Amino acid sequence: MSKIMIIDAEGPLGDVLKAALSQAGHEVAATTDGMAAVEAYKHDRPDVVLLDRDMPELLGSRVLRSLKGIDPQANVLMLYRDIDPESEVEYRRIGARIFLSKAVGIDTLLHVVKRSLKLGSGASGYDGSDQIGKSEVLVIDDDVNVRDTLKPFLEGKGYEVSTAKDGEDALRIMRSSRPRMILLDVKMPKMNGVEALQAIRRINTQVPILMITGQDDLETVRECMRLGAFDYMIKPLNLEYLETIVWGKLLSI
Repeated sequence: MSKIMIIDAEGPLGDVLKAALSQAGHEVAATTDGMAAVEAYKHDRPDVVLLDRDMPELLGSRVLRSLKGIDPQANVLMLYRDIDPESEVEYRRIGARIFLSKAVGIDTLLHVVKRSLKLGSGASGYDGSDQIGKSEVLVIDDDVNVRDTLKPFLEGKGYEVSTAKDGEDALRIMRSSRPRMILLDVKMPKMNGVEALQAIRRINTQVPILMITGQDDLETVRECMRLGAFDYMIKPLNLEYLETIVWGKLLSI
């Protein structure tokens, strides 16, 4: 049985997560008080911490620094409500393992926690209950280095991967195949991320879309999220983090 701590300013979300994780057999503590959580961490040393970025009194960044000061190996997953790529860079620098939107849904959050527990214990790979098979992932990015990095990495994790150099190329691929997940760059020639997302949605209204962005595309990413992208990641990409998000989302659909 794993020990999990939830530090979340929104009590109801913490309550739902606590109930779901407790039902899965974990020992779960939940609080809306960052200072109390830091004190509790000294004694309880949970295996995973789910930390709200937007704590009202003690900011998420200060809580994270405090946790890392107690234990540099603390396994902390940051949760956010509103997009802020600059803060993701900061939290990753401090040592957050994952930076995840609350909008991804409870099921995805639970799967990501499960994977994080495995990674934290040194385990790797899927177990039988989490097998997702040869799910196809479509990577859309005009940067050949990104495509050439993501394709072999994801294929090594068991996914079938197609790549497209721009939105028009992606639409041609989608007319003859049906990927279960799309990784979509925000800045591309011919058709930017917003235009590509809208065109993809006219073909497939359900496929999950994860945006890939630089730090300077905040408003564009917000627009993509409003149009139905489920989350975003900023470059340079943390590959293990990216694959964990892909894995969690695929298991929840």
